[in-house]
Amino acid sequence: EVRDFAAFGRASESIGFAFVDAGGDGTNGGSITEPPATAFSTPSPDGSDAYFIAAPVPVGVLDPNGAPVTYEITVFDQAFNQSTESFTGTFTQRGVVGPGGAPTGSTVAVRVFDAVTLAPIENALVLSYQELSGGITFVDDGTTVDGAVSVAGAGTGSTIITVDASGYDLFSFHGVPRDAVDIMLEPTVLDGAEIAGRVVGSITGGLNVSDRVIQDTRTLLPERFQETGGCGTTGGLTALQCVFEGFPVRPGRLGAATVLGVNSAVPLNQATAPLYLSNFALAAPFGPLEAGEVETGLTLDAGGGLAASTDGGIPQFFGLTALTLGGLSGLGALDGDPVVVVEAAATGLTGALLVGAGQSTSTMTAGTFGVVAAVAGAAAPGGALEMGGSISPESFLRMSAVDVNSNEVVARPRYLDIGLVTIPMDVPTITNPLAGTMTGGSVYNLLVTDVLPDSAGLSFGLYRAQLTDTTGRGWTIVGLDASDAAGGTIVLSVQDIAAQGGTGLQDGAITASVEVYAQSLDRGQFMWTDLEREHELYSRAAPITFTQN
Repeated sequence: EVRDFAAFGRASESIGFAFVDAGGDGTNGGSITEPPATAFSTPSPDGSDAYFIAAPVPVGVLDPNGAPVTYEITVFDQAFNQSTESFTGTFTQRGVVGPGGAPTGSTVAVRVFDAVTLAPIENALVLSYQELSGGITFVDDGTTVDGAVSVAGAGTGSTIITVDASGYDLFSFHGVPRDAVDIMLEPTVLDGAEIAGRVVGSITGGLNVSDRVIQDTRTLLPERFQETGGCGTTGGLTALQCVFEGFPVRPGRLGAATVLGVNSAVPLNQATAPLYLSNFALAAPFGPLEAGEVETGLTLDAGGGLAASTDGGIPQFFGLTALTLGGLSGLGALDGDPVVVVEAAATGLTGALLVGAGQSTSTMTAGTFGVVAAVAGAAAPGGALEMGGSISPESFLRMSAVDVNSNEVVARPRYLDIGLVTIPMDVPTITNPLAGTMTGGSVYNLLVTDVLPDSAGLSFGLYRAQLTDTTGRGWTIVGLDASDAAGGTIVLSVQDIAAQGGTGLQDGAITASVEVYAQSLDRGQFMWTDLEREHELYSRAAPITFTQN
């Protein structure tokens, strides 16, 4: 469910490399005699085998109506001995929107998948509507077979696709851009998973005097860090271990965990990057966990600290910019200074990989903060992780500001796009229904302020609203941003799906939140996971509650 084709496997020992030959779709680099890098490799918790993610075959985003990628994988050990067998199969992506023609006046091929297991969902009700001049009209319906069905698109105007399946939250897509779309449904009830383990390092490596945070890519939200516990000696006087436990992660996903040791008491603009960012540890990949599963024994090795690194891993400054928040609509008094981290999109993984940290400092200008960050040398531009195919070439500087009401704005420029001044988007506001009001029925429009102007220079914007009723069932409604100067209104509708045999949200209190993603993407062909991995601007409004009646 991510771009490109990154083969994942488990071996009886640490591998040297895995060569992936996808025929006409290419290879993952070099040849068997000129081996490609291995993106990630790590021993399993019990030490009996090793997981790996091979360097990717750069297929990008595949056409869901096209032929799958046929591949052969040959695995070699550390001495470059070939495995006794090769592995063949076909690869498909799930969670793709487009390519294809416009849905207007055509049929729309819809595939429906479980967002956790990626399995096709049978007997899902798929509904299409026409949206024209603010009015919504039912067009067609169908039921999935092997997770797929085709329905008629709008005759004029734009097309809405809504999907309803037993045991899952509802999903609607306003303004479907192409005549092929994958819908990923979230189970209404889902037990999470947890990881626990330890960080080990030298007693002289600064691990015991720094603030230590751990992040797993399966949490999806970059601000969901967890501090490790206290550090104690183990194995004599030269080693430390710092424990972490009860860390929540999403089931059904490959994962990577990173730990940063940060001397946050040291002003970064007055110190060297290695003095500020004292430790960096990465372990990947971890195999998917089942819902409700708790995995213990994960180990991340922080070594002797980054300042003494001799392998090019010395931290580097990542950029200096002025984060300007003054005048942003919807953002009130801040709940603390903006939080600054450095992230990267990692091969074969859905969430962002934490690779650096920074500081924001108030300036003489109200609402403006000076921002500087340090990135681990291995993850810096041209570092070992980029050169080995583990992360994308351009990392992101993520600057997040949250107000006392829980509204949030995020600027997340790519490394090469960091300017002298960075300005986030305004906070999107739900103007109808207002908090505390009644909808006057189960069919209504959710009106959201348009906060993404064309002047931002980003080709892709997506508004996503989440409605939740008192039973816990949700309805996710997404719509693409229009080409305009911002300041208008985005219309996201709640339709009468009961008229076609569907089950809508239960009348009563509805909690509603809305968020906006903006990035440089082709709006006619993208993947849902691109939102978390590639966004450059993001804003989120605090939830409100109204009554559906």
